Amino acid sequence: MRILNAIIIPLLFVQVLFSQDTVIVKKESGNSDSLKLKLKEKEHTPRDVSDNRMMLAPTGRTMQQGEVQFASMIIIPYAAFPIVHVGVTDFINLGVGFSIPYSAFYFAPKVRVVKTDLLSASIGLLYVPSNVGIVYGAVTIDGDIGAFNFGAGYSFSKYYLSKAPLITAGGELRLGPWCKLMSENWFFTESSPPALSLGFRLFSETVSADLMGVFVPSKTSPFFYPLLTLAYTFNVKNALENGKNRHRF
Repeated sequence: MRILNAIIIPLLFVQVLFSQDTVIVKKESGNSDSLKLKLKEKEHTPRDVSDNRMMLAPTGRTMQQGEVQFASMIIIPYAAFPIVHVGVTDFINLGVGFSIPYSAFYFAPKVRVVKTDLLSASIGLLYVPSNVGIVYGAVTIDGDIGAFNFGAGYSFSKYYLSKAPLITAGGELRLGPWCKLMSENWFFTESSPPALSLGFRLFSETVSADLMGVFVPSKTSPFFYPLLTLAYTFNVKNALENGKNRHRF
């Protein structure tokens, strides 16, 4: 189970706050519907394309169809865990990753089962071909000023299934159009102390960078360490459609 712990614990640590630009529009005579439409058109709420995950743990959200995300978590300065996520549909994502320290591949399919304006819920699997992995469920509750993320997973191997779940809980707060305050917390329900974290996500339309400090309040040997995650996301479907449109002219 050492390889499992080395992959799962970094990958499953514990956004969306919608930010609006202040817009002043001069009211035109006698048409309130027209005014509301103009206000709506001028709202600026850039999407965080990395919202399918917290810094490490999955959220209840999934990527859009055609999106491809290259991400790597770095345990400064020791290890990296690169992974590629693909949006097969708006409801089904597939991921393939690699653990550099242990030279182990892992697979991470994810299926969204609920999607409303306020709630997203998904189920997924993190599987290492040596017959170890974790099956999990994740829920995201979105609000006007932020989001809460919850998850629970059970680890397994060929001859073992954990009796108690691993719990993740976290949240996010939008500080501006391109910045979030984030927290991701892990609760190991057996005998291990929790892992608590706080950090920031800076992002553009394609790139995101997460920097988080993780604190483990162990009674015998408490410790703190920084984590960094970098991600690049692009939409293959949109790129192909834009290419076809350019060739028409």
